[in-house]
Order: sequence, then C-alpha cells, then structure tokens
Amino acid sequence: MRKVGVMSKLLFILPSGDYCHSAVFHRLTKEALASGMEAEILAEDVGAITEACEGAQALIGDVVTSGHIMQQVKAAHPHLAVIGIYASEQGASINEAIDDTYSNLLKYRCTMMLGLLPSEEASANRSLVITGERGIKPSNGLDEGAKSFIDLLRSRVGNRHHRTELTLNGLPDCISGDLAETIRYTEVWAKWSLFPKYESRDPRYPGAEFGFIAKRTNVGTLITARASNKERPGVDDFTLITDIGDDGTVHVRSSKRKASLNAPLAHRILQERPEINYVVHSHVFLPEGVTVPDLSTPGTFDDWKAVAQAVHGGARIVNQPHHGTLILLRDPEELLPLLKENSLYRHNSDLYDLAYARFQSAPDKPTSLERAIGNMTLPNQAKVLDLCCGTGASTLALQNLGLKDVDFADGSPSMLAVAERRLGRRGKVAELEDLGNIPARTYDLVTVRQAFAYVEPENLDKVARNIACILKPSGRFVFNSFAQIPSGAAKARDIETELDNILIRTREDNRITDDDVLHTQRTEIIDFDKGRWDAVLDVNQFYQHAPDRLREAFLRAGLSFDMQQYGNSICYVIVKPQHGDHIIWSDAAVE
Repeated sequence: MRKVGVMSKLLFILPSGDYCHSAVFHRLTKEALASGMEAEILAEDVGAITEACEGAQALIGDVVTSGHIMQQVKAAHPHLAVIGIYASEQGASINEAIDDTYSNLLKYRCTMMLGLLPSEEASANRSLVITGERGIKPSNGLDEGAKSFIDLLRSRVGNRHHRTELTLNGLPDCISGDLAETIRYTEVWAKWSLFPKYESRDPRYPGAEFGFIAKRTNVGTLITARASNKERPGVDDFTLITDIGDDGTVHVRSSKRKASLNAPLAHRILQERPEINYVVHSHVFLPEGVTVPDLSTPGTFDDWKAVAQAVHGGARIVNQPHHGTLILLRDPEELLPLLKENSLYRHNSDLYDLAYARFQSAPDKPTSLERAIGNMTLPNQAKVLDLCCGTGASTLALQNLGLKDVDFADGSPSMLAVAERRLGRRGKVAELEDLGNIPARTYDLVTVRQAFAYVEPENLDKVARNIACILKPSGRFVFNSFAQIPSGAAKARDIETELDNILIRTREDNRITDDDVLHTQRTEIIDFDKGRWDAVLDVNQFYQHAPDRLREAFLRAGLSFDMQQYGNSICYVIVKPQHGDHIIWSDAAVE
C-alpha cells in the first residue's frame, strides 16, 4: 500500500562515465515522479549533493561506485536514508546474488537495497528489493522492479522513529527468574528453525539471528537484544524496556547491547493485551494469522499503527508484509501446537512441493515403495487406493507403473486440492485413522508413501483394522518409512535448491528421540516469474515405529506382515488372507 504525502524528494547519484546501469536509474526516477514525489539525478559531486539535500529524505546510489560518497553525505545529514543499488557479478547464482546484496546492505548501512541479478537469455532484468530485516520482493523486468522498489521505499523512508535512551547498568536482579525462563525457551525455540541467521560473512554479527522473543515482567518488557544469538543466548543477549515516554523515547536497560528495533512494538502489545505474556516474532508467515494491509518499518511509530487494529481485535497471530509474524502467547507451551496447526499440510499446500523439492523422486529413481510394487504380480484390473496422497506426486508415480484404476485420498483438503489439479480428477477426503468414506472390501492394493510415520502409536491397532476393512481378500497394503534413526543423530542443516528462476532456501532441524522426531523447517521461496517471496514454516512430529510393534498390530487385525529394506528405507507389505472376510471388523468396530 502506498503512503501519500510521506515522501517529497529523492536524490539519485549517477556514476560518471559509461555506467552500464544508467537505464535503471532513469526508470526509478520516472517511477518516483509518477508516484507524486520529487526525484533528481546528480553527478558524483559531494558539494553538489550536499547542497541538494535540503528537503530530501533519501539518497540512492550504486554502493560499489558511490558508497563512499553516500557515507560522507550521510555523516553530514543524518536524517537522510541511504538506499543502495548493487549489481551482482556475471555468473553469480541467485543464492550468491542475494547473499552479496544483503552483505553490502549491512556494509553500507542501507535502509534497503535494490539488487540487480546477472542477466541471462531467459531472465533478463531480474531484480530484488531487500530490506534491512531481509524481507525480499523479487521482480522479473525493469518496469515491475522499479514499481516494487518505489512502493516499498515509500513505506521505509520518511517515518518517525522512536528514540532510544540506553542505560548500561545491566538487568535488575528482580527479573532473574524471568530471564532464566526466557533463556530456556529461547534455546528451545531456536531449534525450531524460527530465527534465520544474519549474513554470516559479516564479522560484526557473529551468531546473530533475526526475530525476537519478548516476555512480560513486573518491571517492564524483557526482550532479545538487537542482533542477538538465540541458539546460545546469555545475559548480554537481552534488554529490558522499562518505559516508553509520551514523546516516544524508549527507555532501555542492558549490560551492553541495544534493544531490538521491534522493542517499542513488543512493549506496546504487552501493554494493550494484559492476558499475553510472551510475544515471538519470526520471519515467516503463518496462514491462520491476520495479515495487516499496511507496510511498516521496525522501530517507527507506524509499526504500531499498522498492527493496532489486529491486536485490539484479539488476534493471536499477526502477519506483517515483507517482515514476518507476531505470535502472541498466554503461555509459552502454546507455541508448538500453534505452529503445527499452521503446517504446509493444512495450509499453503501449493508451496509444499517446492518446500520439499529435495525429496521429490525422479521417474528414473523410484522410491522403495514403487520398487516393491513393481516386483508384485497384481490383478489385471487392480483397484488401487493411494492413501495420504499429499499433492498427488505419489499417485502419479503409481500410474507411471502402469496401474490404471488408481483412486487417491488425503485428510487435508488443502493438499487434496493440489492433487486434484495435478491429476485432473476428484479425490476422496480420508486419512488412516478415519476411513469412513472408503467402502469396505474395495481395493486390491492400498499404498501410503512415507506418511505412515505420522500415525500416533496409540492409533496403530485402529489403523490396522481400518486397512483390513477396505482391502479385498488377498489385497495388499504397502507403505514405506525411514529406518530407525538413532536418538540425537540429526542436527540443523541449510539446503539450497535453484530451479528455473526460483530459489528455494531451507533451514531444517530434527529433534530425534528413540520414539519420535520433531521436524521443523523454514523455507524461503523466491520466485522471480511470479514476483513472490514466501517464507513458510513447517513443523511436524512423526514416530519411529519399531517393526515388531507394527507386526503385532497388523497380526492382531488378521493380516500377514513382511518387510524389505532398501538402504535407509523400509518397505512393509501387509496382505489380507484370501479367505479373510471373517476377520473384518464391522464399521462400528472400526470407528
């Protein structure tokens, strides 16, 4: 949303000589003028630029060629916002271009940066706007990029910032209990992929992560410091907001660090919502939240104005465009269930295949499940059900094996809708624990690819009976799962995948015990063709079912049990006896 009347004048510094990106400067100037602002292009002359600064709000230039001049002018005119332009080197990948752009934003202390990506035949004039908190707006084409840049610039410059009064006498002893609790939860939540890291190559920010955690105390708001380390937090990573004066001055106590730029917002939320005790801010967007329409800048008065209506309306999740999500908690134990409710399985399922692109099997590399089915002899007109079909990739793989009559079902309407679009026909709403929509004794083959691990241990017997009910005599149930993973074996890892004009960046973490795995991942999807930046969090818990426990459950349901191991994957083959109708439970029993 554009802000009218906030900005009046922009100054563009155009390098002298044959500057190869001069067309970009002229297009940005044209867009600024069209939006009602003044815009002036100046040569690299400190005196002339300084003279022109009267009434200007922002100084825009190529940081490589003009960064030193911009810093000189900024020193003389602190009110000016420095907006950078950075052109990546030819041959740089999308990932390298983003990292280089953000690294230069930090180096030159820019409010935001326009990154020009290397031109290729199929992707000329790709650009991205990146903010100080690393929000991203990708564009494919100069016109689209210029509009995105000016629109976002209007929300970032010319706003009234809170002034901070910092007292470096440490945190008071009376909040030692609050501090200990907050440190404990911060360490846990940092393992859930909630807080992306700063640009690691910048030595000024070792171990720093985006986002914040704020807690109510009797003497103010305890909040993580600016550029705080959340994986290994200490006292120095926290500050205390004792008050915000009528003039907007933020009074802060700490041992040596500044408060998060979001400190005024967190403090105000806790003042306005007395039932809330924690506020967590993560650079993701949660679909069940209230998304506010206005863009805002952290640390400004507009930041509160943008979210006030949602906060006063009782929202527990507030999404801020180009920034992230505010999560309001009465009790810290509420966070995990809330994140699970916002998983990709339930919402935003159109992004699921991109978020998990690294696991998508190629046709020439079948999974253990497809390999096992390919070795089976099935009836000529076998009736097949792909349960837990997700986005339909597993159903498509079954069809590619030559199976003709394949139904598909999933418990998530969001996932099922993606599968239906992919396969061009209707599916069924059903899940392993509830097969009430599936007729009894219908299928020769029922499959589940990887999803059986989500069955809770106490539901194994019920699921086994459900499967026995829908299989024909001699029918088979085939599912696969990872082999047992040792407790504590997996740690956090970063994965980057580049597709055509799309960059996928994932931070994955697995908390593993002998019984279950808590899998979390934050995924950025930067799509230049669609001009979209999505930052999604997926939190799932799945179980390490011991083969003996599975065997017992299926035998109790009257089914035979076999298993085959393929590397780190186990494929289970469950068969209903040819004359096994007498062991089928009634529908009431299955329920």
